[in-house]
Amino acid sequence: MVSLSGYARQIDDVTVQRLDMTSRPYIVSPANEGKAKVWGLEFDTRYAVGAKVDLRANAARNWSRLAAIPGPDNRLSSQVAASANLGLDYRRSTFHTLGMNLNLQFGGPLRQSVELREYTGPVRSLDAFSLWTLDGKTQLRLSGTDLLAPASASRRSYLDAQGGTARWVTERRTATVRLLLERQI
Repeated sequence: MVSLSGYARQIDDVTVQRLDMTSRPYIVSPANEGKAKVWGLEFDTRYAVGAKVDLRANAARNWSRLAAIPGPDNRLSSQVAASANLGLDYRRSTFHTLGMNLNLQFGGPLRQSVELREYTGPVRSLDAFSLWTLDGKTQLRLSGTDLLAPASASRRSYLDAQGGTARWVTERRTATVRLLLERQI
């Protein structure tokens, strides 16, 4: 299966960050301001390699422009600029399946107002599982999430005619391993 799709939308009352410079300290708060144009492309494929292996791949590229904020980089703050996924499932037997999924997300620069800017670095994650079917109603699942234990970086900055500030944040995630016994009742 292979698919390629696209979308385009107009959004009213977009929530953006408003900077109130009349108070000390300055206050940033959400506000509904104006319209946005949003568009993107997505590619998705699934392929069975024989009877035992299933492959999945997905890639997306998203764009947006906010009318109330001057460019460049005046896009929706919650929108991932690009993403890619690669997954694999391997059925060793009727009783045991292994799988993994690699996910990459790219944010990039973002302008939240005339003075506020943000940058989100790439994020990657690797998840894997091993599933044993013990009988028709019982399964044992060993899974791991964020196995690469990645760090993500972001920067938020303020700049006007009098000067500016910048704050870098690095977030470390830890890998999580779970063992779960599932029983249908």
